[in-house]
Amino acid sequence: MELIRGDLLGWHPFRSLLARFAATPAGQDRAWTLAPHRTLPTVHSALAETSEARRALTAEGPPPWDGTGDVRPILAEAAPAGAVLDGPALVGLGRALAAARLGRMSVSPAKGGGPSAVRARRASLVSASAA
Repeated sequence: MELIRGDLLGWHPFRSLLARFAATPAGQDRAWTLAPHRTLPTVHSALAETSEARRALTAEGPPPWDGTGDVRPILAEAAPAGAVLDGPALVGLGRALAAARLGRMSVSPAKGGGPSAVRARRASLVSASAA
């Protein structure tokens, strides 16, 4: 494997692996833009966030990203003043927003989230979509 100049830690292969496991196209793009932190406080902060996310994944499983798709084209369509979205676009955007809300809840127990709040919210979303 050829190393990128200055890539002694194998950052490029790491980003490639991370992008492969990202659940959404936006997550894949985000993985490719990641850069190593250069200061100790930012490293500590990132490690704390990673630990919190790992605990959430262990307790509750991954956020429900499946089926959300890439909302960037929908947002681009909605950007011009006076733009109107059709039903399928609104449904896709709604799914992505609901999944984002659950993802945030799963890693923010101090803000009324945590595993039990996520379970309750998922149940209400499932019952609402079945109606």
